[in-house]
Amino acid sequence: MPKKKKQTASADNGKDLCLLRTPPIRPDGAVKIPAIRLVYLPFGILIDKFAPFAMAALIYALLISLLSFVFGYPYVCTTGIPAASFCSQTDGFYALYMLAKYFLLFLFSANWYRLAFEDKPFTIKNLFFINRSTLTAMGILALFLVLNFTPMLSFYLLWIREPNPDVVVEVTYFAVVSIGFLVPFAVMRFYSLFGFALDDCRLPGLREVWTRSRGNTLRILVALFLIFFLALFVFFNMFVSIQGYAGSKTLWGGISSEYLYEFLLLLLTTLFINHCYLQKLFLFGESVDEGNN
Repeated sequence: MPKKKKQTASADNGKDLCLLRTPPIRPDGAVKIPAIRLVYLPFGILIDKFAPFAMAALIYALLISLLSFVFGYPYVCTTGIPAASFCSQTDGFYALYMLAKYFLLFLFSANWYRLAFEDKPFTIKNLFFINRSTLTAMGILALFLVLNFTPMLSFYLLWIREPNPDVVVEVTYFAVVSIGFLVPFAVMRFYSLFGFALDDCRLPGLREVWTRSRGNTLRILVALFLIFFLALFVFFNMFVSIQGYAGSKTLWGGISSEYLYEFLLLLLTTLFINHCYLQKLFLFGESVDEGNN
Protein backbone atom coordinates (compact mmCIF):
# COMPACT_ATOMS: atom_id res chain seq x y z
CA MET A 1 0.00 0.00 0.00
CA PRO A 2 1.58 3.31 -1.02
CA LYS A 3 2.46 5.68 1.79
CA LYS A 4 0.57 8.95 1.92
CA LYS A 5 1.18 12.04 3.97
CA LYS A 6 -0.05 11.37 7.46
CA GLN A 7 -2.87 13.46 8.87
CA THR A 8 -3.56 13.47 12.59
CA ALA A 9 -6.63 14.26 14.57
CA SER A 10 -6.56 16.08 17.89
CA ALA A 11 -4.30 14.49 20.46
CA ASP A 12 -5.64 12.65 23.48
CA ASN A 13 -3.29 11.50 26.25
CA GLY A 14 -0.32 11.92 23.94
CA LYS A 15 -1.79 9.83 21.14
CA ASP A 16 -3.35 10.75 17.81
CA LEU A 17 -5.95 9.06 15.70
CA CYS A 18 -3.06 8.69 13.19
CA LEU A 19 -4.94 8.72 9.90
CA LEU A 20 -3.37 8.78 6.47
CA ARG A 21 -6.52 10.02 4.80
CA THR A 22 -10.05 10.94 5.82
CA PRO A 23 -13.02 9.43 3.95
CA PRO A 24 -15.80 11.69 2.61
CA ILE A 25 -18.05 12.69 5.50
CA ARG A 26 -21.68 13.70 4.94
CA PRO A 27 -23.11 16.85 6.57
CA ASP A 28 -24.64 14.72 9.34
CA GLY A 29 -21.19 13.33 10.20
CA ALA A 30 -21.84 9.89 8.71
CA VAL A 31 -19.66 8.03 6.21
CA LYS A 32 -21.17 5.83 3.53
CA ILE A 33 -19.70 2.32 3.44
CA PRO A 34 -19.64 0.70 -0.02
CA ALA A 35 -21.98 -2.26 0.54
CA ILE A 36 -20.70 -4.58 -2.19
CA ARG A 37 -17.06 -4.12 -1.22
CA LEU A 38 -17.86 -4.73 2.45
CA VAL A 39 -19.46 -8.05 1.47
CA TYR A 40 -16.82 -9.50 -0.83
CA LEU A 41 -13.55 -7.93 0.34
CA PRO A 42 -13.19 -10.08 3.52
CA PHE A 43 -13.04 -13.09 1.19
CA GLY A 44 -10.82 -11.27 -1.29
CA ILE A 45 -8.30 -10.38 1.40
CA LEU A 46 -8.22 -13.99 2.58
CA ILE A 47 -7.63 -15.23 -0.97
CA ASP A 48 -4.88 -12.67 -1.63
CA LYS A 49 -3.11 -13.49 1.65
CA PHE A 50 -3.95 -17.17 1.84
CA ALA A 51 -0.31 -18.29 2.09
CA PRO A 52 0.48 -16.43 5.35
CA PHE A 53 -2.98 -17.32 6.67
CA ALA A 54 -2.44 -21.03 5.98
CA MET A 55 0.96 -21.08 7.68
CA ALA A 56 -0.34 -19.18 10.71
CA ALA A 57 -3.56 -21.21 10.95
CA LEU A 58 -1.75 -24.54 10.65
CA ILE A 59 0.43 -23.64 13.65
CA TYR A 60 -2.39 -22.22 15.78
CA ALA A 61 -4.74 -25.09 14.88
CA LEU A 62 -2.08 -27.52 16.08
CA LEU A 63 -1.69 -25.67 19.40
CA ILE A 64 -5.44 -25.48 20.01
CA SER A 65 -5.85 -29.16 19.05
CA LEU A 66 -3.14 -30.18 21.52
CA LEU A 67 -4.87 -28.05 24.15
CA SER A 68 -8.16 -29.83 23.47
CA PHE A 69 -6.64 -33.28 23.92
CA VAL A 70 -4.70 -32.27 27.03
CA PHE A 71 -7.93 -31.17 28.71
CA GLY A 72 -9.94 -34.01 27.17
CA TYR A 73 -12.45 -31.86 25.25
CA PRO A 74 -11.78 -32.47 21.53
CA TYR A 75 -14.57 -31.66 19.11
CA VAL A 76 -15.46 -35.30 18.46
CA CYS A 77 -16.42 -35.67 22.15
CA THR A 78 -19.12 -32.98 21.88
CA THR A 79 -21.09 -34.44 18.98
CA GLY A 80 -23.12 -37.04 20.86
CA ILE A 81 -20.74 -39.86 19.95
CA PRO A 82 -20.17 -42.28 22.85
CA ALA A 83 -17.14 -41.12 24.83
CA ALA A 84 -13.81 -42.45 23.66
CA SER A 85 -10.80 -43.03 25.89
CA PHE A 86 -9.39 -39.58 25.09
CA CYS A 87 -12.59 -37.77 26.18
CA SER A 88 -12.77 -36.20 29.63
CA GLN A 89 -15.34 -37.79 31.93
CA THR A 90 -16.01 -34.57 33.84
CA ASP A 91 -16.51 -30.87 33.07
CA GLY A 92 -14.42 -29.68 35.98
CA PHE A 93 -11.76 -28.03 33.82
CA TYR A 94 -14.00 -26.96 30.94
CA ALA A 95 -14.03 -23.28 31.93
CA LEU A 96 -10.22 -23.23 32.15
CA TYR A 97 -9.99 -24.97 28.78
CA MET A 98 -12.29 -22.41 27.13
CA LEU A 99 -10.30 -19.50 28.59
CA ALA A 100 -7.05 -20.96 27.23
CA LYS A 101 -8.61 -21.72 23.85
CA TYR A 102 -10.08 -18.25 23.41
CA PHE A 103 -6.80 -16.68 24.49
CA LEU A 104 -5.08 -18.47 21.60
CA LEU A 105 -7.94 -17.60 19.25
CA PHE A 106 -7.78 -13.91 20.15
CA LEU A 107 -3.98 -13.94 19.95
CA PHE A 108 -4.21 -15.40 16.45
CA SER A 109 -6.72 -12.69 15.51
CA ALA A 110 -4.46 -9.87 16.70
CA ASN A 111 -1.35 -11.19 15.01
CA TRP A 112 -3.20 -12.07 11.81
CA TYR A 113 -4.24 -8.40 11.62
CA ARG A 114 -0.60 -7.36 11.84
CA LEU A 115 0.53 -9.91 9.25
CA ALA A 116 -2.24 -9.04 6.80
CA PHE A 117 -2.65 -5.27 7.17
CA GLU A 118 0.60 -3.99 8.64
CA ASP A 119 2.85 -6.08 6.39
CA LYS A 120 4.72 -7.65 9.28
CA PRO A 121 7.02 -10.46 8.07
CA PHE A 122 5.94 -14.02 8.82
CA THR A 123 8.16 -15.04 11.74
CA ILE A 124 7.53 -16.97 14.92
CA LYS A 125 8.07 -13.75 16.88
CA ASN A 126 5.41 -11.89 14.88
CA LEU A 127 3.12 -14.90 14.99
CA PHE A 128 3.01 -14.86 18.80
CA PHE A 129 3.80 -11.21 19.46
CA ILE A 130 2.18 -9.76 22.60
CA ASN A 131 2.37 -6.22 23.91
CA ARG A 132 0.00 -3.73 25.49
CA SER A 133 -1.87 -2.99 22.27
CA THR A 134 -2.27 -6.74 21.65
CA LEU A 135 -3.85 -7.24 25.06
CA THR A 136 -6.12 -4.21 24.54
CA ALA A 137 -7.31 -5.56 21.19
CA MET A 138 -7.85 -9.03 22.67
CA GLY A 139 -9.89 -7.45 25.47
CA ILE A 140 -12.04 -5.63 22.90
CA LEU A 141 -12.63 -8.90 21.04
CA ALA A 142 -13.60 -10.61 24.30
CA LEU A 143 -16.06 -7.78 25.04
CA PHE A 144 -17.55 -8.11 21.55
CA LEU A 145 -17.99 -11.85 22.13
CA VAL A 146 -19.71 -11.38 25.50
CA LEU A 147 -22.05 -8.68 24.19
CA ASN A 148 -23.02 -10.83 21.22
CA PHE A 149 -24.20 -13.53 23.62
CA THR A 150 -26.74 -11.21 25.27
CA PRO A 151 -29.62 -12.55 23.11
CA MET A 152 -29.02 -15.98 24.63
CA LEU A 153 -29.20 -14.47 28.11
CA SER A 154 -32.40 -12.62 27.21
CA PHE A 155 -33.92 -15.80 25.80
CA TYR A 156 -33.00 -17.71 28.96
CA LEU A 157 -34.50 -15.04 31.23
CA LEU A 158 -37.72 -15.06 29.21
CA TRP A 159 -37.79 -18.87 29.18
CA ILE A 160 -37.57 -19.26 32.96
CA ARG A 161 -39.90 -16.32 33.64
CA GLU A 162 -43.01 -17.23 35.59
CA PRO A 163 -46.06 -15.35 34.26
CA ASN A 164 -47.00 -12.41 36.47
CA PRO A 165 -50.69 -11.55 36.92
CA ASP A 166 -49.78 -7.86 36.90
CA VAL A 167 -49.82 -6.88 33.22
CA VAL A 168 -47.68 -3.78 33.79
CA VAL A 169 -44.94 -5.79 35.51
CA GLU A 170 -45.07 -8.47 32.84
CA VAL A 171 -44.85 -6.01 29.94
CA THR A 172 -42.08 -4.01 31.63
CA TYR A 173 -40.03 -7.14 32.31
CA PHE A 174 -40.47 -8.32 28.72
CA ALA A 175 -39.51 -4.90 27.33
CA VAL A 176 -36.36 -4.58 29.46
CA VAL A 177 -35.13 -8.14 28.94
CA SER A 178 -35.84 -8.00 25.21
CA ILE A 179 -33.32 -5.19 24.82
CA GLY A 180 -30.67 -7.91 24.88
CA PHE A 181 -31.83 -9.07 21.45
CA LEU A 182 -30.90 -5.65 20.02
CA VAL A 183 -27.42 -5.41 21.55
CA PRO A 184 -25.58 -7.25 18.72
CA PHE A 185 -27.11 -4.89 16.15
CA ALA A 186 -25.60 -1.94 18.01
CA VAL A 187 -22.26 -3.60 18.82
CA MET A 188 -21.56 -4.50 15.19
CA ARG A 189 -21.14 -0.78 14.40
CA PHE A 190 -18.10 -0.59 16.72
CA TYR A 191 -15.95 -3.39 15.27
CA SER A 192 -13.53 -0.83 13.84
CA LEU A 193 -12.19 -0.27 17.38
CA PHE A 194 -10.29 -3.55 17.16
CA GLY A 195 -8.00 -2.20 14.46
CA PHE A 196 -7.37 1.08 16.28
CA ALA A 197 -6.29 -0.82 19.39
CA LEU A 198 -3.72 -2.81 17.41
CA ASP A 199 -2.40 0.33 15.71
CA ASP A 200 -1.71 1.68 19.22
CA CYS A 201 -3.55 4.85 18.26
CA ARG A 202 -6.07 6.85 20.21
CA LEU A 203 -9.38 5.00 20.13
CA PRO A 204 -12.09 7.18 18.61
CA GLY A 205 -14.95 8.00 20.94
CA LEU A 206 -17.97 5.73 20.92
CA ARG A 207 -20.14 8.66 19.87
CA GLU A 208 -17.85 9.38 16.93
CA VAL A 209 -17.94 5.75 15.78
CA TRP A 210 -21.73 5.69 16.16
CA THR A 211 -22.08 8.89 14.15
CA ARG A 212 -19.79 7.82 11.33
CA SER A 213 -21.49 4.44 10.99
CA ARG A 214 -24.99 5.93 10.90
CA GLY A 215 -26.99 4.67 7.93
CA ASN A 216 -24.73 1.63 7.42
CA THR A 217 -26.43 -0.83 9.76
CA LEU A 218 -28.06 -2.83 6.98
CA ARG A 219 -24.82 -2.96 4.96
CA ILE A 220 -22.86 -4.19 7.98
CA LEU A 221 -25.58 -6.69 8.87
CA VAL A 222 -25.65 -8.20 5.38
CA ALA A 223 -21.85 -8.54 5.29
CA LEU A 224 -21.75 -10.20 8.73
CA PHE A 225 -24.73 -12.42 7.93
CA LEU A 226 -22.87 -13.87 4.96
CA ILE A 227 -19.95 -14.83 7.22
CA PHE A 228 -22.37 -16.14 9.87
CA PHE A 229 -24.30 -18.17 7.27
CA LEU A 230 -21.04 -19.63 5.98
CA ALA A 231 -20.07 -20.59 9.55
CA LEU A 232 -23.42 -22.34 10.07
CA PHE A 233 -23.09 -24.17 6.76
CA VAL A 234 -19.51 -25.30 7.43
CA PHE A 235 -20.02 -26.46 11.01
CA PHE A 236 -23.39 -28.11 10.35
CA ASN A 237 -21.90 -30.17 7.54
CA MET A 238 -18.91 -31.04 9.68
CA PHE A 239 -21.23 -32.10 12.51
CA VAL A 240 -23.09 -34.40 10.13
CA SER A 241 -19.89 -35.78 8.64
CA ILE A 242 -18.29 -36.42 12.01
CA GLN A 243 -21.01 -38.89 12.90
CA GLY A 244 -19.15 -41.35 10.72
CA TYR A 245 -16.61 -41.69 13.53
CA ALA A 246 -19.29 -43.08 15.84
CA GLY A 247 -18.42 -46.65 15.00
CA SER A 248 -14.66 -46.38 15.28
CA LYS A 249 -13.92 -43.77 17.97
CA THR A 250 -10.28 -44.02 17.00
CA LEU A 251 -7.60 -41.64 18.20
CA TRP A 252 -6.76 -40.81 14.59
CA GLY A 253 -10.40 -39.90 13.93
CA GLY A 254 -10.41 -37.62 16.96
CA ILE A 255 -7.12 -35.93 16.01
CA SER A 256 -8.01 -35.36 12.35
CA SER A 257 -11.50 -34.04 13.10
CA GLU A 258 -10.19 -31.75 15.83
CA TYR A 259 -7.47 -30.30 13.63
CA LEU A 260 -9.90 -29.68 10.77
CA TYR A 261 -12.43 -28.10 13.13
CA GLU A 262 -9.86 -25.68 14.58
CA PHE A 263 -8.51 -24.79 11.13
CA LEU A 264 -12.01 -23.95 9.90
CA LEU A 265 -12.68 -21.95 13.06
CA LEU A 266 -9.55 -19.89 12.43
CA LEU A 267 -10.56 -19.38 8.80
CA LEU A 268 -13.96 -18.00 9.79
CA THR A 269 -12.35 -15.89 12.50
CA THR A 270 -10.06 -14.45 9.84
CA LEU A 271 -13.06 -13.37 7.77
CA PHE A 272 -14.44 -11.54 10.79
CA ILE A 273 -11.12 -9.79 11.47
CA ASN A 274 -10.99 -8.76 7.80
CA HIS A 275 -14.46 -7.26 8.27
CA CYS A 276 -13.26 -5.30 11.31
CA TYR A 277 -10.37 -3.91 9.27
CA LEU A 278 -12.71 -2.88 6.44
CA GLN A 279 -15.03 -1.07 8.83
CA LYS A 280 -12.05 0.89 10.13
CA LEU A 281 -10.80 1.57 6.59
CA PHE A 282 -14.14 2.78 5.22
CA LEU A 283 -15.22 4.78 8.28
CA PHE A 284 -11.94 6.40 9.27
CA GLY A 285 -9.47 5.93 6.45
CA GLU A 286 -6.09 4.26 6.44
CA SER A 287 -3.83 4.27 9.48
CA VAL A 288 -0.18 3.53 10.05
CA ASP A 289 1.89 1.68 12.61
CA GLU A 290 3.24 4.35 14.95
CA GLY A 291 6.35 2.33 15.76
CA ASN A 292 5.14 1.25 19.19
CA ASN A 293 4.57 -2.33 18.22
